[in-house]
Amino acid sequence: MTDVFSDIVNNILACCEAVIDNHQHTQPFYNERGGSVWRLIPDPIMKHLVRVRVFDLPYRAGEFTESDIITPVVDLLTKRKHLLLNFMMELLRTKLLYADASFYKDRQAFPHARFANVWDKWSKANIGCPFWLPS
Repeated sequence: MTDVFSDIVNNILACCEAVIDNHQHTQPFYNERGGSVWRLIPDPIMKHLVRVRVFDLPYRAGEFTESDIITPVVDLLTKRKHLLLNFMMELLRTKLLYADASFYKDRQAFPHARFANVWDKWSKANIGCPFWLPS
């Protein structure tokens, strides 16, 4: 994935919000030639689980239709708290890397306020947030 065609950090934050709220969410990530679509589907019976499906978009950057996302290249069932922990720790690592000017040069700005809001929402939701966000 590249942040030239997608706002990756904000897109992943949108995925995190959907997992926290336990709502279905479909998120495209575009590359130069295509990209992928992530579909997050809460388990209707076991509320602590979420199905993650990733679909390839091999040739169409910037758009997709439901007919483009038929067969997933990844299809897994995972705990919501594990998915959130992985996403949020990766975003925290990215946030810390933004302290280095050579890292953020030519990149989109990091959404510090939105990240803090999602982290706060995660910590209040009792879904495996390990600690309060360092200031």
